[in-house]
Amino acid sequence: MERYEFDPKVRESYESLSIPIAIYQTGPEGRELLLVSDGLCQMLGQSRSQLMQGTIASDLSCLPALLERKRELKAAESELIMVEYVDLTKQQERLFLTDQAYLTSQEDDYFLDRLTGLPNTNYFQSFAQKYLNELQESGQTPIVVFFDIYGMHAYNDHFGYAKGDQLLRTTARIIRAAFPNSLLVRFVEDHFVMVTADHNLLPKLKRVAKDVMDSTHGWSDGVHAGIYYCQEKIANPMTAVDNARKALKYMAGNRQQLCCVYDQKVKDKYDSRDYVLTHFNEALREGWIQAYFQPEMRAITGKLCGAEALARWVDPEKGVLSPGLFIPVLEEANLIHRLDLCIIEQTCQIIRGMKDENEPMIPISVNLSRIDFQVCDIFKEVDRLRRKYDLSPKLLKIEVTESTLTTAPEALMRAMREFQRAGYDVWMDDFGSGYSSLNNLQSYNFDLIKIDMIFLRNFASNPSVSTIVAAIIDMAKRLGIQTLCEGVETVEQADFLREVGCERLQGFLFAQPLPFEEFIEYFSDHADGYLEPVEENEYYREAGQINVLSDPTLGSNPKGEDILPIVEIEEEADGRLNLLYINESGEDLLTSKLKMDGQELQQRLLDQQSNWQRAAEQLIAVCRGNREPHSRDFIIDDQPFNLSMMKVASDGRRTLFVGVMTDLSKYDAEPWLASESGQER
Repeated sequence: MERYEFDPKVRESYESLSIPIAIYQTGPEGRELLLVSDGLCQMLGQSRSQLMQGTIASDLSCLPALLERKRELKAAESELIMVEYVDLTKQQERLFLTDQAYLTSQEDDYFLDRLTGLPNTNYFQSFAQKYLNELQESGQTPIVVFFDIYGMHAYNDHFGYAKGDQLLRTTARIIRAAFPNSLLVRFVEDHFVMVTADHNLLPKLKRVAKDVMDSTHGWSDGVHAGIYYCQEKIANPMTAVDNARKALKYMAGNRQQLCCVYDQKVKDKYDSRDYVLTHFNEALREGWIQAYFQPEMRAITGKLCGAEALARWVDPEKGVLSPGLFIPVLEEANLIHRLDLCIIEQTCQIIRGMKDENEPMIPISVNLSRIDFQVCDIFKEVDRLRRKYDLSPKLLKIEVTESTLTTAPEALMRAMREFQRAGYDVWMDDFGSGYSSLNNLQSYNFDLIKIDMIFLRNFASNPSVSTIVAAIIDMAKRLGIQTLCEGVETVEQADFLREVGCERLQGFLFAQPLPFEEFIEYFSDHADGYLEPVEENEYYREAGQINVLSDPTLGSNPKGEDILPIVEIEEEADGRLNLLYINESGEDLLTSKLKMDGQELQQRLLDQQSNWQRAAEQLIAVCRGNREPHSRDFIIDDQPFNLSMMKVASDGRRTLFVGVMTDLSKYDAEPWLASESGQER
């Protein structure tokens, strides 16, 4: 095969194109790459010499779906073929092989989708522009509709591809019957594109969706549609298709929404998406990506016990970008791991700075996306940063969203084992937001679950919210899992969560996410002794295992009461007793029987002349040596009580005991009234 030689000026003009193209010569002896454009070199990140060595040519047989245009030039016994490669990471669409310049005798096949009998993408690209022009010249507004069969992949998986093909044919017939005077093409996979001037659109779309759904006997939700009104002259019909497709994607899988019209909101979203993708590298390089910190409060003490590092994009032109804007975009583009590792490194730098300045250190939780587990060895990356700054793994808490459990279960399980073996705590974020939350708890060994803020949104108006949250906390305690509740905004919510034993609280009630300097300044200005020392974390972790929704000394509620009267008493090294916690049932018992409250009980525990103090000391002395429950009967103000108590935590400086109070007057009180030795006057 004689090699085709370009005129030098022609070659230079092709090679300087910013459009990514490669030109091949084919013949009986095979295929040879003749030239590549600057645009293709830039798109693939390789030099012209690298590409000319055959990298692309060897792959051509595997790439028919990438071809958007093919022109054939005759040269003796060979063909000269121009191929335009399209970057799928930007187009986000599967593309079809098109042969616009070279038509065989089988021209009908070129323009026809054999499966549905509709025109295909080749036809649309060849004639849609003319169709649009004719509609606009006649004074009509063309409408481009992008159809998607909802749940097509699941339908294929369940019924097989033969049934799936039948559904495609049925859908084509239904749409064509509803819009007989419109241009309808089978576009790609389960998508159809229509150009119409029929403005009675919505009723017909509803009928189409219902008919498609009925044809599957409810297995599919029918079709969903993105709509673009061509108010101005369209230079390229594919631009209109792309806008209609964006409108469809804007619905984000909302099964209740039939259609969406491309408008300013849709445009703004995709403009923002483009901005994020084109400026992300610059944002990382220039420090626009910043870690903000939101406090995590210990419910039982009210002290700051940790913080969550949250990503913020502080843009010099656009201000602070919402995480809801850039995080989904980076996840979709498989770039989120770079953001997460940037925030983790900033977090490590901050903790290292506290250590170097001999300041009290704060354990900080960092977020990992489900994508992180798919695109890199996230354990090695995180642990590399931790070791780089010489930090204890206990200072970094690893948060994974519940969605990760369904999208990357094996990778997550493997990474969790590595994190936990290395000494990290692994937390489940957004617990309750997924459909399999309870099942996930038995499959994964999480150290803490963060109860999703959605549960607190209707806290004041829906009584079932408190029941559900209490049940989640009770279940977690029985499994030995710590709990944190997000989205705490009111004192009433915080009081309830403390009452039912939630260990940590997070939300705007305490502070919004802040830059670290403002975070520290805010808390140091608002509270003395605001920070829980790191060395006390383990002590309070053990204390958090107390289940105040049952009898914590027995692990159950044998009397069948709703919530038992429970107290938590802390003994300091000097013997001082502090009432750390008393629940509502305990307060009610004190009020109804002794006309006192928790504050007065605290005073009596401090009073060495008080029988309360002496009785508590005697019982604590018995409990101090082991973690077995012990009980004592006593009489106060002629009222018989039993206090069952056990040790639950100790750090050498303090010891925590939990006790269950029982009103013995409900039972046979005579034996207790016969002895006045414990009576307090």
